[in-house]
Amino acid sequence: MNKRSSKQLLGRTAKVIFFLLVLVVFLFPIYFMTITALKTRSEIETRTTIYPHELNMKNFREMTRGPWKRAIINSIVVCVSSVALCLPVSFLAAYAFSRRPFMGDIHLYFWLITNRMAPAASFVLPFFAIYTNIGLFDTKLGLLFSYTLFNLPLAIWIWMSFMEAVPKEIDDAAFLDGFSVWRYFLRVFLPVLKPGLITVAVFIWMFSWTEMMFAVNLTAVASKTLPAQLTVTVMRLGYGVDWGMAAAGGTISIIPGIVLVIFTKKYLTRGFVPLRRL
Repeated sequence: MNKRSSKQLLGRTAKVIFFLLVLVVFLFPIYFMTITALKTRSEIETRTTIYPHELNMKNFREMTRGPWKRAIINSIVVCVSSVALCLPVSFLAAYAFSRRPFMGDIHLYFWLITNRMAPAASFVLPFFAIYTNIGLFDTKLGLLFSYTLFNLPLAIWIWMSFMEAVPKEIDDAAFLDGFSVWRYFLRVFLPVLKPGLITVAVFIWMFSWTEMMFAVNLTAVASKTLPAQLTVTVMRLGYGVDWGMAAAGGTISIIPGIVLVIFTKKYLTRGFVPLRRL
């Protein structure tokens, strides 16, 4: 083996080792959380092990009953509703901003984006006061409205980045051929924007699924989502932290994200790279 071949082999080996280290760093917390959920409480509190000496499925069984089951169902309902509401509204708004200029459009767009820039904590107190007075506190509808406030600006911004890559001549050609606006959306525009559609839907779902600030402060019992319910495990005054239940809830909470990324990764990748005009 010549000197050049040796350097190439050494370089490839170094890259493999580096990526393996990165993989371990990112995956080890998930692994440790999962095995913690499979341990007994005594094992968790008395020693640190890299595998459960006694397999315990009690924590995961608890996820299928009581407040945990209700929290998971609430999270799914709120997330699906958020996607169903924000996806069409953000699409139409982005189309208006990118294709139909109107008076004050720049100022309105800037105002929408600044809503997403503000921290969620700044909206909690006003929402709490309003919801308490109008009966939306501890309701899934109230959570849906608050999530919409933060999801819409991001969704519109992502939609516009995809729409601006589609030449406006396609619109003109379709309308000259006699297409109505809705037929144009369904037959031409949305098929071209399929990566954008999936990217926006995934981002709306993930931000709604992982949101905690509103879920903790705007719910009490009936409408708690999974992230809000997880906080209960670390706030049990006088009983200590229930690490097993917290780990089981955390493990359940990452499953939708993993599944979505696996099935939509090629579309998500396009959302992070510069778009070329078609």
